[in-house]
Amino acid sequence: MTKRRIVFFGTPNFAVTILEFLQNTDIRPLLIITAPDKARGRGKKILPTPVKTWALIHNIEVAAPEVLNDQLLTNKLVKIKPELFIVAAYGKILKKNYLQIPSEGVLNIHPSLLPKYRGAAPIQGALLHGEKETGVTIILMDEQMDHGPILAQEKINILEEDDSVTLSHKLAGLGGKLLIETISSWFERKITPLQQNHKEATFTKSIDKSEGKIDWQKEAEAIVRYVKAYKLWPISWSVLNINGKKIRIKILKAKLADDNSKGIKAGTLIKKNGDMYVATKDVFLRLDELQPEGRKAMPGRDFMRGLPLSSADKPLAFDT
Repeated sequence: MTKRRIVFFGTPNFAVTILEFLQNTDIRPLLIITAPDKARGRGKKILPTPVKTWALIHNIEVAAPEVLNDQLLTNKLVKIKPELFIVAAYGKILKKNYLQIPSEGVLNIHPSLLPKYRGAAPIQGALLHGEKETGVTIILMDEQMDHGPILAQEKINILEEDDSVTLSHKLAGLGGKLLIETISSWFERKITPLQQNHKEATFTKSIDKSEGKIDWQKEAEAIVRYVKAYKLWPISWSVLNINGKKIRIKILKAKLADDNSKGIKAGTLIKKNGDMYVATKDVFLRLDELQPEGRKAMPGRDFMRGLPLSSADKPLAFDT
């Protein structure tokens, strides 16, 4: 492929996968722009984004501005005369003055079948709504969020075992492959942009950390969708009371059971054939994988071994 003058915008691991595809096709961005370093993890250590880490390893110049209207950065972008901006999960909206800098426009890789699931959490949105398929859309960016005309789109099925971690990985790989094809066709003037049907647009919002707390009084199917959607972040969790001690537990995998749980208090635990089940509004859920606070992830049945199923004549239960 002809050497192109490209600037890349991205932040999480999803964007790193896209960068790997670019590198494997001998496309090396002149500059990478990402979100600022911030406190991460339990120790709240200041760390760079995955994209910044990747850029430093590969000796590519990287900028992490607090705000995009930084005049020095804007001047730099104008000076290097880029042909194309590529945006993949950057986390900020590019204003008109940025969109006008590259001579061939700004391409955005969005992990949904636009116009459905515009916004910050398209993968989670598809899982929360029980979609059977999703995909990647590459658009020519305009000033509105995920609104520009479509240049390329490809679908994949959402499998029963998929969650936001597996789906993000699949869609990043699909997006990288589709981007390489699209860049070549775009520069060769082989693509006619297709306007989105804006009447069919649906939207997602940023996910708040508090949304990870499970409400066992909801229907089991809804809880399974939450667990799948929030596996990447913030991870679904609940608090279990064991002999007066409260233990916070992350729920990593849950599956619907056939047994009706009506008449049993939501959140109540039972043991069946060695497995761990919890009552919901309608049926039981089997907890296949969980992670107690301070411990590694484990099968639910391993956690159940030796666990008292009652305390002070009360059944063991999660907080509701």
